[in-house]
Amino acid sequence: MRELKIEDTPIIHGHIVYYNFIRLHMSLNGRTSAEEAKIE
Repeated sequence: MRELKIEDTPIIHGHIVYYNFIRLHMSLNGRTSAEEAKIE
């Protein structure tokens, strides 16, 4: 994503949703960032 020319693109918003709500993090013992922050 270094070469991304358009800053306001749906790709970035989708990545944020994936990273915070779907991706399991090893440092959080298999929980998502949203679960750790108690966001439903």
